[in-house]
Amino acid sequence: MAHEVFFEIPERELGKVDIWIRVYRDTRRRKGLPKGQRKKEKLGDLLLSKGGVEWFKKGARKDRNGILKSWLTLAELIEGS
Repeated sequence: MAHEVFFEIPERELGKVDIWIRVYRDTRRRKGLPKGQRKKEKLGDLLLSKGGVEWFKKGARKDRNGILKSWLTLAELIEGS
């Protein structure tokens, strides 16, 4: 499955407001849709905050049901430590 992701922002400290990223995947190939038709399927939301990152799967309530990882825990998870 191909993904196209482009994003660049100037570096700055994260303030009091968290960053929400909605994550979708293109299901055109899975569903057999013609090339001109694209259908997006929401995978979930990623919340970035000073305390860490939190993943909310599709349909999860934002006040609970998220998977929270501190920045240190996330780094260890990704690096396999």
